[in-house]
Amino acid sequence: MRESKLIKLLKRFDKDEVKRFKDFVSSPYYNKNRNTARVYGELIKFYPDFEDYSEETVYKSSFETEEFDYFAIKNILSDLHALAIKFILVEYKEERSISKEIRILEMLRDKQAFDEYKTRLAKTQKKLESEKTDSEFYLEDKHQLILEEALYWSIFDPNTRFDLMQQELDTLVNFFIVKVVKHYCAILHELKQNNYPFKLTMIDDITRYLKGRSFEDVPIINLYKNIFFLQQTGEYKYYNILQELRDKYYDNLNRGDIYMLFTYMRSYTVVNFARTMDKKYLRDCFELDKFHLDKGIIPLGKILYPDFIAVVKNAASVGEFEWAEKFMDKMKHDLIDDVKTDALNFSYGYMEYLKGNLEKAMELIYKVNFNIFIMQIQVYIMLLRIYYEIGYYEDGLNLIKTAKEYLKKEIAIGEMQKGIKNFLDSTSALIKLRLSVKQKTEINYEKEKLRTNTEKMKNNYFGVKSWLLKQIKSLKV
Repeated sequence: MRESKLIKLLKRFDKDEVKRFKDFVSSPYYNKNRNTARVYGELIKFYPDFEDYSEETVYKSSFETEEFDYFAIKNILSDLHALAIKFILVEYKEERSISKEIRILEMLRDKQAFDEYKTRLAKTQKKLESEKTDSEFYLEDKHQLILEEALYWSIFDPNTRFDLMQQELDTLVNFFIVKVVKHYCAILHELKQNNYPFKLTMIDDITRYLKGRSFEDVPIINLYKNIFFLQQTGEYKYYNILQELRDKYYDNLNRGDIYMLFTYMRSYTVVNFARTMDKKYLRDCFELDKFHLDKGIIPLGKILYPDFIAVVKNAASVGEFEWAEKFMDKMKHDLIDDVKTDALNFSYGYMEYLKGNLEKAMELIYKVNFNIFIMQIQVYIMLLRIYYEIGYYEDGLNLIKTAKEYLKKEIAIGEMQKGIKNFLDSTSALIKLRLSVKQKTEINYEKEKLRTNTEKMKNNYFGVKSWLLKQIKSLKV
């Protein structure tokens, strides 16, 4: 039976949200239909898996009847879905209580209830500072609160509180800088893997502004400033600075900013290993993964399967097989069901490959079929490496044809596409050298030519360059 939108949504609720949603549905302020609350009470008995759930069962138990009204239950479930969406909206609004307080101040000022306004203003200012976090949200709330206070004084004592005007400007500039630099960082990150013609408006002006200031008093700007320069220059010193900032401000940073810091730092290690083949970047990457898993912040909700696989591959690549298996055991339950089997088969297959168990690795990876290009091409790469190392040369040549056709479908990855095509061509040439009956001198010439061309490859995407060089070196003529 196909899952409804409501069931899919309820599966994403945690236990506390399920309880709060029950109160929400039972509230006459949000829901005036008692039947909806009755149905939800029966429906949620099937939480969290909803394995034996059926609309008919829920309807009959809700209304204590043997007759099933298909259209009635459909209408009620549709209303429940609408309520669930409204519940999420209310929950989201409640997360930032300061925003709510500022809105109340605005309404009190509009109603000219100034005695209560002054009391609430003082309490809200104190609350903002007591709950201060190093995030754009704090700067946004601070700016709105200063603006609100300035509007109040413009009524009772106009043209006097210039200090508030200055504070408002300073806070607004800091908020703007955080927002725009975060956006630059996201775009620069995307440019490493996509060819979209982004226009980086004002980037030269912002770069000059960032270079001339330390921002030690605004940690969130200091953080993204160094991410920005790490992406712009690629200098390792910025990576070290970011590690120091992470450790210093970890407890005060917003969860989302910590996750993005992890993403950008990890991307830096991966890209630089692909570029230089220096294994120190693999170790840095593993230490990042380990740090963030220990802190419990790798996933935001369900873990994405490309992230899951990337962590396993990197740990295995530095010989941390035991840690990789513990990670898989701990996190596999947070994989989305549709891709869990493929993600696990690929991960276990990759580890078996590195352990030298080629037949077992081939058996596992052969079962995998991903719907994301960047992941499926890794399946082809791994199978091709295995076929070559086992000696299945004809299978390897056939797979190269398939992979090349697949590669043509994706035009957005630019440099990576070129690198993978070079790998496929070089592996084809390597296989043909293996099967060649030419004279030894001719084969040696072709081998040296292949080695030279491989050395010229700009990047080591998915380890293909280092693998090719190893296989060329070990080729006995």
